[in-house]
Amino acid sequence: RLVPFNTRELLYYDYKGLPEEAEKAVGARRVEDLKEFVSQCDVITVNAPLHEGTKGLINKDLLQHFKPGAWLVNTARGAICNADDVAAAVKSGQLRGYAGDVWNVQPAPADHPWRSMRNPLGGGNGMTPHYSGTTLDAQTRYAEGTKQILQNYFEGKPQDPGNVIVGVGKIESASYGQR
Repeated sequence: RLVPFNTRELLYYDYKGLPEEAEKAVGARRVEDLKEFVSQCDVITVNAPLHEGTKGLINKDLLQHFKPGAWLVNTARGAICNADDVAAAVKSGQLRGYAGDVWNVQPAPADHPWRSMRNPLGGGNGMTPHYSGTTLDAQTRYAEGTKQILQNYFEGKPQDPGNVIVGVGKIESASYGQR
């Protein structure tokens, strides 16, 4: 989604790299160390499931490695970020700002730090309703994926491993912390 913005470089961090052709198609480069990754980025987006390995991942320690003045955008789950640590990083200017569409607690209390945090310039905070799953392209992907899963089931064909989260008695997907 960032390709149209003509960024200098697209970096990503993930436990598993993209296929080489996918990296080339968008001009992305994988950084294998999370602290090294955040130290190179002007904008960091969080796109990860919440599990024991990601809860509180964005915390005081990791935020110290962020490039000073970076922006943090969280469209995943609020609890991946430590709310107080993010607010402190915005207040100090370590983060220029935080944008999210998810809170770490629902509903967020009136005194939640993300409601009032400001950077030294008086801004740096943006929260929106969580709607990423309601876009037309997301709905199309869900419908096509569901159709394929059902077709495979009724035709006795194996499922695409990317569509299997829970198998027979165990979690199959590496996306949920099963490395």
